Amino acid sequence: MKETMNCVGCRRILEQETVAFGGMLLEYRLLLANDGGDRFRVRVALGSEAAEYGIGDQLASALERYRLLVRGTVTPCCLREVLEDLCG
Repeated sequence: MKETMNCVGCRRILEQETVAFGGMLLEYRLLLANDGGDRFRVRVALGSEAAEYGIGDQLASALERYRLLVRGTVTPCCLREVLEDLCG
């Protein structure tokens, strides 16, 4: 896993990818948070629209979920529903 020193708020970016799909540029980030919520979070942005949600406290499962979201080209407006399906 490639860790960068960039930060979004108090969140460290662990993975970052941009995916072109259907004329859209989707930006995905796997974040390590230190603010008392879920340890790992995912952020999806499409232009000025963005969504961010916790995806657990275990690195292996968070990384697996993140990669599923990127492969599935999940948009910010659908992120919550997709995570509910993935996480139960």
